Amino acid sequence: MPTFHLACLSLPVHRCAFTGDGFRVASFSDDRSVALWDVGGEARLLTLSGHTDYVRAGTCSPAAPDTLVSGGYDHAVRVWDARAAACTAVMEHGAPVEAVLVFPSGGLVVSAGGTEVRVWDLAAGGAPAQPTQPPQQDGHLSLFDTASYQLVHTLEYPSPVLSLAIGLDDSKIVVGMADGLVSIEDRRREEARPRQPLRIQLDKYDLHLRRFEFSRALDAVLEREVALRSAVEAHLAYLDGLLALQGSLDMASLPTTSPRSDAVGGGPT
Repeated sequence: MPTFHLACLSLPVHRCAFTGDGFRVASFSDDRSVALWDVGGEARLLTLSGHTDYVRAGTCSPAAPDTLVSGGYDHAVRVWDARAAACTAVMEHGAPVEAVLVFPSGGLVVSAGGTEVRVWDLAAGGAPAQPTQPPQQDGHLSLFDTASYQLVHTLEYPSPVLSLAIGLDDSKIVVGMADGLVSIEDRRREEARPRQPLRIQLDKYDLHLRRFEFSRALDAVLEREVALRSAVEAHLAYLDGLLALQGSLDMASLPTTSPRSDAVGGGPT
């Protein structure tokens, strides 16, 4: 696979995204810039400036290939028109923005940062599209109805959630956490087959060991050994009886011989 490098930026690039047409790539950098690159021509097409702090979030509209959305640590969410090389809307998130998302229709933008997730209506010039939700807690994932923006479900995790992905059919949720764990949850499987508690039948001696009753555990083992030995002895006795019966039947089936009535050398007179 051929590899080429575009002109380097001065600081780390934390996000890249293809435009809807697939021919260009947008980059979002700590140098506070948003850049658009031509993949085929291996060149920078334009640089968009306006953020006053790191740009750690960015994406491209799936409905409009010339619309870019960026989120910065300056708390701003900016919408850009690549054709005019200009910013068309600025929304104040209220905290450093860590992630942005554009709805498939292209009309709504979601921003996440701090403890809040906000939805913006681009058709209304970037006005808030939903009432402010209460702050979310670390280790919790909240699911909202996009029609009413009401909380419908909450998932709990053992560590703060840093990243999230949802499968194309909405059946799987993948979460990356601060402790290095990745959790994959299949919602479709859970709905089809509710989880049942795992039940394991423990041996009697194991139950005593778990209760630190060592003498009773030893007695249980000995009882099991005696019972096993008795069962084996009973089975062997049964086999011996079968063999003895078979021997008797074989003897009874042998032919019998009658004594001769004529003496040796004798005959009719």
